[in-house]
Amino acid sequence: MKNMARRKSLFKLPFLKLKINRGTIFNIFGFIIFGSALIFLVSFIRSFASQENGRMLYLLNQILITKFGGLSIFIPLILLLLSVHFFNTKKFKFIKPNITSGLIMIFISLIGVFRSGEIGSSIFENLKLDFSVAGAVIII
Repeated sequence: MKNMARRKSLFKLPFLKLKINRGTIFNIFGFIIFGSALIFLVSFIRSFASQENGRMLYLLNQILITKFGGLSIFIPLILLLLSVHFFNTKKFKFIKPNITSGLIMIFISLIGVFRSGEIGSSIFENLKLDFSVAGAVIII
């Protein structure tokens, strides 16, 4: 029996005529999400984001607060946890997908219950129309 080398799955990009390892693509997505989380986190630091300095960070922060309200501070944490799932390393094996998905569901529930931001108000109002206020709170 011959000793055959294990073939790594490659992903072809036809427009660039490149073959990229699937793990590399996951790492790239992980770094993009990780970088986004850091940018979101920095946007909450007032010395970096103001109308005079860091106008893009300030605008990003205003969008996050408008959409998610005060609970938007948890978005960088959720993105950091999400980015870890794209890295293939043994160091982060304690972060399981069920923990991350559970935290995302808790976050969605909290913004719905507290009607935090436009999205939270929308979640609560839609449930309230179908199930009444008590039913909406129970479902959330």
